[in-house]
Amino acid sequence: MTMGDFVQHLLLFLHRDEENLRLHEMEHWHKLFYQLHKLPPEPGRPPFLDKLFFAWNGPYPSCDDVAEYLRRLHLLGFIVCDSPGYRKYWLPEKTVQSWQREHDRLGAREREFLSKAALMAKRELNPIVVSA
Repeated sequence: MTMGDFVQHLLLFLHRDEENLRLHEMEHWHKLFYQLHKLPPEPGRPPFLDKLFFAWNGPYPSCDDVAEYLRRLHLLGFIVCDSPGYRKYWLPEKTVQSWQREHDRLGAREREFLSKAALMAKRELNPIVVSA
């Protein structure tokens, strides 16, 4: 599974639970992927996580690959943002339908890891909504 595949599957998990995805700032995505990067190997964990590079030239670790991929999803219209502060995103129905076909092909281990990653994402990306 590539980073692009992983982000798409993760967004589908988040989309199911939230009417609007509140992605706040890129800082939260970077922190999420750093947490995922630091997890020990386990079944279903995509190998690309080990290859991500995080720079520590700011207050939190950042990964150019993560930032660039999320920007491209927005620019290409796969995710939509309606606020000037880029705080609320959602997936258009065409995106959900297209990604769902690929999502249905995942194995049990991948789904289990993605479920774990989605819980981590909810805590990091939406700390007001999801606690403890």
